[in-house]
Order: sequence, then C-alpha cells, then structure tokens
Amino acid sequence: MGLNLDPTPAPVELHRCEYVTRCHAKNCRQRATTIARMIDKVGRFIRQIELCDRHAEVVAERERGRGLNVVDERRES
Repeated sequence: MGLNLDPTPAPVELHRCEYVTRCHAKNCRQRATTIARMIDKVGRFIRQIELCDRHAEVVAERERGRGLNVVDERRES
C-alpha cells in the first residue's frame, strides 16, 4: 500500500465565495469574497476560511513566503 501520511500541506487554494458571510479576519467587517483552503497531499481539507479580497491577498503572500504554492482560482469562472 502506498499511503501518503505526510501531514505537510499541499497548495493553498483561493476560490470565489458563492454565499454571503463576513470576513473572518480579526476586526474586519467587510463581506467575504474569497474562500482560502489548505489541503493536504491526499486532497483532504486541513482548513478553510472566508476572507475579503484584501485579507485573502495577505494570506496568499504569507503562504508564498512559507514556500507553499498558492493556486488562485477566483477569476477562472
């Protein structure tokens, strides 16, 4: 069996938020327009958070700085 049990995260995916909710960044009252998802190498979600565009860019830059690949799928629709 070739199970990959490595917990290191794979790419961070940015998707357009299709439902109404607020940005989950501290003290932000903007509407969330982006869903940021971290997934493991197997494809399971590790974390998902809804963010406004400004905070989504902050998260993307932070994760790029950590050496993770950021896949922006917000504008592909």
